[in-house]
Amino acid sequence: MASVKKKKCTRCHRTLPLDAFCRCHTARDGRNFRCRGCEKKAKARWYAIPVNKAKWRKWYAAWRAVPKNHERHRKASARWYAEHLGQSYQRNKATFFASARRRQMCKLQRRPAWVDEAELNAVYARRDVLVLKTGLPYCVDHFWPLQHRDFSGLDLPWNLRVITATENGSKNNRRPDEFYSPAKFRRIITKLDQLRQAA
Repeated sequence: MASVKKKKCTRCHRTLPLDAFCRCHTARDGRNFRCRGCEKKAKARWYAIPVNKAKWRKWYAAWRAVPKNHERHRKASARWYAEHLGQSYQRNKATFFASARRRQMCKLQRRPAWVDEAELNAVYARRDVLVLKTGLPYCVDHFWPLQHRDFSGLDLPWNLRVITATENGSKNNRRPDEFYSPAKFRRIITKLDQLRQAA
């Protein structure tokens, strides 16, 4: 039986397997000197300082604006999800099921009885067509989120949009006027109003 290589965290002083440390190309053993838990806490403390947060956002926006960097980030993210999503699901299966069930119940509670199921299914079918055509992950987003802290949108055809998984993950449960620029927000509102009137 092969022995598991271990390393001592310089912050919490625990001896852990190498997998508990993030990769670091400058380190001799290729791993960070702090374990993942300590590294996460340290970054959260740093990011909580407004000056550091603004500095990071400015640098990241400039980095992502370079097409080569944007493509590299997209490929790295896709590779990471392919490698780790299944492992995360197996470790947290109960949490995944609970979250999916909560989301399902939330949609049913916010879907009026008079809504046309065929119109809702058409939006999801459009999502499936885009995924097959482009090979990229697309999601059906509720423009006005179902689980915002201040209000709740409805599960209606004219509140649904097919957007990329990246945009959907970034928007999360935020209000659209918080996430989008004023110009883009007005464009989307106009398009959704046209869909509502056509229905």
